[in-house]
Amino acid sequence: MNGISHPSIRLHAADPLLVDSHEGRIAAYTDTTISGHLACRSVLLPGGSLSWVHLILHEPAPLYISSSIAAHFICFGLRGNMEADGFRSIAHHAVRQFVQPGVIAGVHAGEYEFCCISIDEGKETSWRETALLPETITVLEQIRRIPWSAASIPVLNSWVQLLSRLMEATSQMPAGIRTTLRHIADNYAEPISVKRLARMAGLNINAYTIRFREATGSTPSAYIQRVRIEAGRELLKDKRLTIDVISASSGFTSRHYFSRVFRHHFGLSPAEFRRNAQKSEKLHLKN
Repeated sequence: MNGISHPSIRLHAADPLLVDSHEGRIAAYTDTTISGHLACRSVLLPGGSLSWVHLILHEPAPLYISSSIAAHFICFGLRGNMEADGFRSIAHHAVRQFVQPGVIAGVHAGEYEFCCISIDEGKETSWRETALLPETITVLEQIRRIPWSAASIPVLNSWVQLLSRLMEATSQMPAGIRTTLRHIADNYAEPISVKRLARMAGLNINAYTIRFREATGSTPSAYIQRVRIEAGRELLKDKRLTIDVISASSGFTSRHYFSRVFRHHFGLSPAEFRRNAQKSEKLHLKN
């Protein structure tokens, strides 16, 4: 893995022992201390690198983050908010950032999961942080599921290219629409009024709905429901949470309504999805 610009993330001060697979281009490692457990995968792609990190901390701890060289990355947050000097991962957001060769971040206890891709540092872009579209989360789910091997590198690279195009499309949306997308991502568990979103964007409801559909391909109400059901799908992977808790935490008014919408989107009940997810989970702490 020498020469690859990807963030090395670890719980020990010393670099972890990277175990290359027999293909030679994939590396995966785990890093365990009393304070927590970390699992990481990295792969070199034709245009850069891709890394996936899952971290559980039982108590606050330093996290050692570095890159083989100073480089720009986009960090796609899926679980937990990690905000420290030199590195940020925000759930349901993408953060464009410059990672120095050595960063020590103090991280609170909790569970964190994020995906990082390296990007062309010379490419002009106007955004630094933006909410993840449901389509972006779907692409990240595909990347998570694909077996990481030399044979899968072309497929992984195509998904990463699609991620880049989605981020470019998001960055070109009107500022008012981006503001409301972030509000939805941050507040989907609470009641959200389309009238209030329109005010935030500086538009009347009709104009806002038209602009929103042009930017996202769906109405504000349909988009909010999609964000909520994606959040519920992610929460279902935590077997400690009941369906009632998950439905409320995702912004649904009842378990019955959550289950009906979930089946409409994914073709199976929340309970069926949970059983399948537990059987197929491959990355995370079993690395």
